[in-house]
Amino acid sequence: MSWTWEESRQNCIAQGAELFVIRNRKEQKFVAGYDVQKVYWIGLNETAEGGSWKWVDGTDVQDELKFWDRGYPDNYFDYELEQFKKCGMIHNKAWANAACNQASHWICKRRAEKPPISL
Repeated sequence: MSWTWEESRQNCIAQGAELFVIRNRKEQKFVAGYDVQKVYWIGLNETAEGGSWKWVDGTDVQDELKFWDRGYPDNYFDYELEQFKKCGMIHNKAWANAACNQASHWICKRRAEKPPISL
């Protein structure tokens, strides 16, 4: 199953989660370990002003934690999808940007719940 970035995000939210936000190298290594034959939406998108990338929780991408693939992000217009490439994905174990209405797989992330306390 493949959905656009926004459809993928809404699917995650419906499950009490969010598109995957990468906070450290360990999380990048984890998410890069998925099936490398596929690409996956993550919770990364370019701001409306352009040039700056943010996570879906509103936080900025930290300079020391950028894992862009070579040549990315690019600011090319996707003529087939008629849209600029403003949404982030995992591609070849690194980040890439793509048109947000491109259909792709996605990865959700949810905060772990505390186990119930037994008395």
